[in-house]
Amino acid sequence: EQTINYVYERAEAAKITVNYVDEKGNKISDSDILPTGKVGDKYETSGKDIAGWVLKETPENANGTHGTKEQTITYVYERAEAAKITVNYVDE
Repeated sequence: EQTINYVYERAEAAKITVNYVDEKGNKISDSDILPTGKVGDKYETSGKDIAGWVLKETPENANGTHGTKEQTITYVYERAEAAKITVNYVDE
C-alpha cells in the first residue's frame, strides 16, 4: 500500500492599484500599489489626505479579498471649500 501526498500553496494574488481622482476622473495624486498577498487574503484601503481636496466617494471595493485578476480601486474627491478671505481698507 502506498500514499502519495501533493502539497500546494496558495498562489500569489494579482496586483491591486488604488487611484485618487477628481469628479471628472482626472488624477489628483499618485496611485498606490497594495503589497502583494496570496489569493484569498483580505485587504483594506482608505482614502488619503490630499491638500485642497475632500473625499467625496468611497468605492465599494475599498475592502475585499485578493484574487487572481488585477483590481483597481478608485477614490473620488472634490475641491475643498476655500478659507474665508478678509480684506481691510486702512489709511496711512
